[in-house]
Amino acid sequence: MGQLETNLKNKHDRTLTRWQRLIRVNCGQSWAGRVVSHAKGMLTLANAHVIHGAQAGISDQVGFDSIVITPDMVGKRVAVFVGCEIKATKGDRLKPKQVGFRDMIVAMGGIHREVRVDWVIETGFGV
Repeated sequence: MGQLETNLKNKHDRTLTRWQRLIRVNCGQSWAGRVVSHAKGMLTLANAHVIHGAQAGISDQVGFDSIVITPDMVGKRVAVFVGCEIKATKGDRLKPKQVGFRDMIVAMGGIHREVRVDWVIETGFGV
């Protein structure tokens, strides 16, 4: 996530209520281990191992909104899954796998938010 997206994510996070939670998700893979040497752009690790992130297409943040259920469901709160995709530049669009993840969330009763600099599109539960 670049600096523009990080700034937008942080701004959006400040709008969350006490009934909402979002967690940053990383995709792809990286390497971990004990650093043996690091010089001139070369990193050598001892006991190196791969760390796998989430599947391609998953939202930048996932979490839940706590929703008050109607009286016919005893007035209890339930957590509704939320996927939040951060798009910091005008031309940036959802990739096909991101569209698929969004559509799955909505089809299963969750909420998907596409957060942009000047607006938020929310689809899904109760929208």
